[in-house]
Amino acid sequence: MPPPPQPFIHWLVADLSSERDSLPEGIPAQGADVAVQGRNSLLRVGYTGCAPPRGDLPHRYHLQVLALDRSLDLEPGFGRRELFRAMRGHVLGFGETVGVYSRPG
Repeated sequence: MPPPPQPFIHWLVADLSSERDSLPEGIPAQGADVAVQGRNSLLRVGYTGCAPPRGDLPHRYHLQVLALDRSLDLEPGFGRRELFRAMRGHVLGFGETVGVYSRPG
């Protein structure tokens, strides 16, 4: 099996309301009224959790949030390239936090 693409994408989400200050647990991959979700690196729509190989060095997980000046109106299942193409010229602000996670060997 070929290595996963870099960086590994755990979740792509678009069109969150600017009035939202949290996300509910268990957002369904399809038909959610919270946001539009894209394909992750496993080619699945929705979230794929952290799972570094046992005994591997700790992995860094980047959560990036971008404020845009408009809705992107992407279809569910959009990809990373499609997301970046749609955002081009519409980014007002950017935030990032990094978490470190490892599993015991």
